[in-house]
Amino acid sequence: MEATPKNRFTHELLTPLHQVLGMANLIHDEPDKRIRQEYYGVLLVSGSNLAEKIIEMAESIEDGVLDLRE
Repeated sequence: MEATPKNRFTHELLTPLHQVLGMANLIHDEPDKRIRQEYYGVLLVSGSNLAEKIIEMAESIEDGVLDLRE
């Protein structure tokens, strides 16, 4: 099965989004402050990666490089 641009787009956004949500859940459930701080650092990196991916894809759409129409 060939990956369509829309499928790739969805996958490339959902993967870092799931990382952000997963880390937020871990932070919420973790009683140890030091471990929560470590998770928070991972959350910041994951959120930054998601933001970069969104910007990259928006620019690709604007430039006509990425077409999500099927």
